[in-house]
Amino acid sequence: MVSQALQSSMSDIEAQWEVVAADTIARTIAEHPDEDFYAAGFWSFALDGQTISPPALALNSESGVTEIDSFGEDNRWNPADWRRSVIMTAHLAMAPAYIDLSELLHGEEWSVWEAVDELQKQAIARVCRRLTERIRDRGAPFDAIPVNSRFVVGIFDGRDGEEETDRLARMSIDAALIQELNLPFLR
Repeated sequence: MVSQALQSSMSDIEAQWEVVAADTIARTIAEHPDEDFYAAGFWSFALDGQTISPPALALNSESGVTEIDSFGEDNRWNPADWRRSVIMTAHLAMAPAYIDLSELLHGEEWSVWEAVDELQKQAIARVCRRLTERIRDRGAPFDAIPVNSRFVVGIFDGRDGEEETDRLARMSIDAALIQELNLPFLR
């Protein structure tokens, strides 16, 4: 269903995201040493049959957690409401790869677009797991900057309903870590 060229493009995008996200997270934390960053999140996966866009990479710190509704719900795990909800340097760095991917998808049936979207989510989930491990193990480029010991990278995209939110979080975060973090939105 998905051509070898599309699969190869997704592999390249996965490798690029790992570098871009690591550099973006490390640079942001280093530039703001007074903030206690606890999470980076991918969200806003978008495609329309003409283009596929890079998901947004977001970052939040404890000082960025705010109460956002009358029920006392906070924005801790909702990147759309984070102070750094879309880090444009990451988006711009990844845009050329997504332009190429969109060109490869040109003229394909919607089912192929959906299959590539799922491949992308799986790739981003693997990036999240590897980055969380690198950050917690203090691997480069995180060895020279202060990082919260409970820092996590995950897919936190609540726009497609509870079931999809749950699936993406579980796909991108190790089960033991999910239990440690006690993520409130998981069913």
